[in-house]
Amino acid sequence: MGIAGFNIGARALQAYQIAMQITGNNIANADTEGYSRQKTTFTATQPTVYAYGAVGTGVEVGDISRIRDSYLDLQMYRERSAMYKWQEKQDMLKQVELYFNEPSDAGLSNLMASFWNSWYALANNPEDQTNRVSLIQQSLQFSSTINDIDSKLNQLRLNLDEEIENKVSYINSLSTQIAQLNNQIVSREADGNKANDLRDKRGILLQEFAQLTDFTYNEQKNGACSIFIAGRALVWNSDVVELKTETNPQNELSLADIKWVDTDEILTISSGSIGGLLYARDTIIPEYADNLDTMCNTLIKEVNELHLSGHGLTELTSLVSDNAVDDADTALVSAGLPYTPQAGTFTINVKDAAGTITATSITITAGTTLNQLATQIDGLADISATVTSTNKLNLTAPNGVTFSNDTTNLLLALGLNTFFSGNDASNMTVNSVVQNNTSLIAAAQSSNPGDNSNARAIAALKDSLILGNGTKTIDNYYNADIIGGLGVESNEAMRMSDNQELIVQQLTNRIDEVSGVSLDEEMTKLIKYQQSYEAAAKYLVIVQQMLDTLLNVI
Repeated sequence: MGIAGFNIGARALQAYQIAMQITGNNIANADTEGYSRQKTTFTATQPTVYAYGAVGTGVEVGDISRIRDSYLDLQMYRERSAMYKWQEKQDMLKQVELYFNEPSDAGLSNLMASFWNSWYALANNPEDQTNRVSLIQQSLQFSSTINDIDSKLNQLRLNLDEEIENKVSYINSLSTQIAQLNNQIVSREADGNKANDLRDKRGILLQEFAQLTDFTYNEQKNGACSIFIAGRALVWNSDVVELKTETNPQNELSLADIKWVDTDEILTISSGSIGGLLYARDTIIPEYADNLDTMCNTLIKEVNELHLSGHGLTELTSLVSDNAVDDADTALVSAGLPYTPQAGTFTINVKDAAGTITATSITITAGTTLNQLATQIDGLADISATVTSTNKLNLTAPNGVTFSNDTTNLLLALGLNTFFSGNDASNMTVNSVVQNNTSLIAAAQSSNPGDNSNARAIAALKDSLILGNGTKTIDNYYNADIIGGLGVESNEAMRMSDNQELIVQQLTNRIDEVSGVSLDEEMTKLIKYQQSYEAAAKYLVIVQQMLDTLLNVI
């Protein structure tokens, strides 16, 4: 037996020492995030061949393998990306819901009700100054709340834009780290060694990568992995193509596009937290901001169309149009007004010193400019018209002026004798003229004392089907399309987020079953290896005793 016997025992001791070390390492890392269980594989050493046959020479550790299911990993990356996308959507929808603050006393629904009630109160007593002041106050509170919501929605988009930029920078950082690990793994495994620890580190980075974006993953024969986004390699071996964010001046808030650094091409990311943030920034928030704009624009237009042809308690003797044109010599139909005028006529009713009202029809053509309009009106008796240095129409009628029968949309577009200023959620407010003089609130359609017909007409807008192609009132539109839509989308996002969390948890459990450390299993192996080690040691003792016996005989 001699030296060969000692070699067999020594190899066995070494093999089981390594096996116990691997088992101990598994036990030590049982709770380490991203750790993959390692397995020791034993291989019989090359036998010695004699004339009578081959005699084994013992055992050695043939392989220390990392237990991993690449198919499960790919599934996890995909589902993890989807989970973070839905979580971001859910979070953003909750934030938008918070801005609208419904239902609550401070919510728009309640403020809108107070706005309508103030018009009803004015209709009941059109000459009461308390009702007029209350209407202004309620309207200002209503419009300022709308302004605040619009501002918060825009700020939220800017905040998301900044978060997207930070996450794109993090993608570049992860890509660089993965490329460096690729290089280390290839270098180590080229010599036949296993880079189990480095592969675990790379796996953790890939999980973080999946939080940010969807991607496809491919491992090459040399151990390096490649990461593709939208069909293009972001990481290839140790090479990285970086991404960047670049401000797009063509959108209203100068939000950033994601681009490839080398080609300047825009990259569309549809999943992961970046995909969710992009969807929230570019789709969810604009959708509800647009709906709010639609509601405000319609309300402003409908109220102003009635108000501009009405009468206040006192004569309207001077006014400046609320809106300016880009150029006083440009046709009004293309002069940059918030509403587009059209060819037609409107009536201007001017009172003289004796109280006689002269009604004159003013004709507007497709080519009429603001300067030409001012000239037409200035040619009438008892009224003067000029264009201000800021391209607004300035009218002065010492005894009073009113408007009626407008088929041109021009009075609305210029903002003459209107209740509201602005044309959307960002700039909607009460016209400063009626704010400063509540007697100019046009509650009447004539100069008769106690006339409340205009206030009643405006209050009746509450129940008018003026939105949704004539199918919804303002209140219906707000409650259904804005608040109701938010609720439906938020519930859907919550359902999908919960569903994805469940899928990810199930995959996590399956991965743990394959790659996780079972302490019971490892303890069983530890006892087995201990017994094998003790047996090998006993074997060496016996070999030594046999040699001693032989030497004593000699």
